[in-house]
Amino acid sequence: MPVPGFRSPAAVSRCAGAFTLIEMLIVIAIIGTLAVISGPALKGLGKTNARSAAQRQILDDLGFARQSAVKNRTTVWMVFVPPNGQPNAGGSMISQQYQVLSRSGFFSALTGPYDPLKQVVLRSFTNTVVSQLTGYTIISRSGVGDQPGRARFKYLTDWRTLPDGMIFPSFLFNRFSGPQFPAPLKQYPNYLGMSTNWLGLPFPTLVDHPVENLYDRQFVSDKDFDGGGLPAIGFGPNGQIVMGPPGEPMNRTTRKGGMPPTDVYLAIAEGSVFVPKLSDGRFDLSIAPDSVETPKDNWTNSIIRISNLTGRARLIKPEFAQ
Repeated sequence: MPVPGFRSPAAVSRCAGAFTLIEMLIVIAIIGTLAVISGPALKGLGKTNARSAAQRQILDDLGFARQSAVKNRTTVWMVFVPPNGQPNAGGSMISQQYQVLSRSGFFSALTGPYDPLKQVVLRSFTNTVVSQLTGYTIISRSGVGDQPGRARFKYLTDWRTLPDGMIFPSFLFNRFSGPQFPAPLKQYPNYLGMSTNWLGLPFPTLVDHPVENLYDRQFVSDKDFDGGGLPAIGFGPNGQIVMGPPGEPMNRTTRKGGMPPTDVYLAIAEGSVFVPKLSDGRFDLSIAPDSVETPKDNWTNSIIRISNLTGRARLIKPEFAQ
């Protein structure tokens, strides 16, 4: 006969392992509170990882460009994609190239037999459109085995982009805003914005020439553009910074306004770029893309300094002007 009020040890164990509805609600509330508190921190951690990845990627590629120049005794350029609509020589480089390709009959010729070189041209142009403020490539002016005096630009890398959520701030490519960074880091020179650093390359297209002549030369020559082109950072055979299409060492004669040689500075920012499209889905090349830095001016946290004399790049902690 069971004794009233007596519970077996098994029953006691089952009761001790259970919990009430109130206890469960309290635990859920605590978990929800922790999630709300830790959410922004985890989100910021992701941004930090993207920023660190972008910094390392640019430093590695700058090092590769310099090493390639020294190894092959030539000039190597890291070429960037400015925003469409950026003034240079009276027009936008991207829209200029679109007009050149249209006039030459290039786009209509794509409907014919498969042509590897034409696909390279199309990919190069397309990458510059979709990679505004995020893309770059590395090219060589010449290489081992080339005939003396006959430069033939070559891609050393594919077109690359910064990690998602990272961009180059648009002020880097504004030739007419002055040779310096904006506040609060006005003491740093804006090398990419100087007109002497806008090259008539690296589109592997011909300027106002028929498509049939596409194989004659893969890249436009230095004389095909009157100061137009894409901004770039050049490395000479000794690893030093060079300027202009010929790859002249930086000095008072090659610097804008006779300025003395100086180190080169790059900036990376957290943000996004939206390339507008027309109603039929094509990219709208008549206006500049919409770029946003989030938060504003966060580029001050990622400044890369490239030595003028050695070409070596490193991340620096900026000194803010008083």
